[in-house]
Amino acid sequence: LFRSTLTDQAGQTSDKITFELDDAANAIIVPPPKATIVVALGYKETDLVPKGTFEMQPIAFKGDADSGEVLTIQASSADLKRKLKGKGRESFSNMSLKEIAERIAGRNEMTVHADPTVSSFKFDFRARVDVSEIDFLTTLGDELDAVVKPMGDKLVISRKGAASSVSGQPLPQILIEKHDCKGWEITPD
Repeated sequence: LFRSTLTDQAGQTSDKITFELDDAANAIIVPPPKATIVVALGYKETDLVPKGTFEMQPIAFKGDADSGEVLTIQASSADLKRKLKGKGRESFSNMSLKEIAERIAGRNEMTVHADPTVSSFKFDFRARVDVSEIDFLTTLGDELDAVVKPMGDKLVISRKGAASSVSGQPLPQILIEKHDCKGWEITPD
């Protein structure tokens, strides 16, 4: 592996992953179009953390005489494209964001992982009228300053900007010292 970049988007925007692979020997077998890629990240000293299921996009090749060839594989969240897009009409009375999400997720063979500080809020009444399921859930999340997003076979609900896991636990801080890096690039959003 030469380099990989995972872009974890907020809201309903598809997550993306890019792999740049050193193929100087032309030894890499190119995956079939729209191949499914399951991504888990971690460190040698810790367990891997699942990051989602992605669908491969067209592959790019590049290179030069000095560095050889590089194979670039890009992929987008697969489940966001296929699930939660159904339009229709339904209503929800005296239900929490988590309960509404569980009903919708169940129809799409997904499970809900939710931060209790936002997902327990009860709505008196909400109706979904001719909008997709994910658009409806995103609108409800926006009302509570929350992010609702599919990740693989999970529907995740978390507070916007929270530096915590879905269960509410603080995320561990990772300190990268200058001497740990060969190079760096920062792209602020």
